[in-house]
Amino acid sequence: MVQFHDYPVLRYPVVTKDGYILTIHRIPGPKGEKPVKSAKKAAARTPVLFLHGILSSDELFVASGSEGDSKALPYQIADTGDYDVWMMNFRGNSFSRQHMWLDPDFEEDFWSFSFEEFGDQDLPSVLDFMRT
Repeated sequence: MVQFHDYPVLRYPVVTKDGYILTIHRIPGPKGEKPVKSAKKAAARTPVLFLHGILSSDELFVASGSEGDSKALPYQIADTGDYDVWMMNFRGNSFSRQHMWLDPDFEEDFWSFSFEEFGDQDLPSVLDFMRT
């Protein structure tokens, strides 16, 4: 969706300490800027991280589009050229439904988590990844 709106977008897998594979998306620069150029400039930009609520994903943040009065906040922030926008997906949603050794379709243990793991495992893993 982000690429469709002509924004640079990068997608990363982040593995948590307990084996969940989270997908995070990054808009490193303003509309029309090439991803490679944006990624190089991103180190000088202030990082901003968007976190979604339960039963959602990072698509929610950009769903309203990139034009007009309803322009999505991540696009508004990226267009200033001052921010490196990151959007994460917590374990179990459509973008983070993977694990190093558990199959979400066949192993119930994949789903044995609560909100606590969002804060204790997912968020620290993403923040550590962003810092590297």
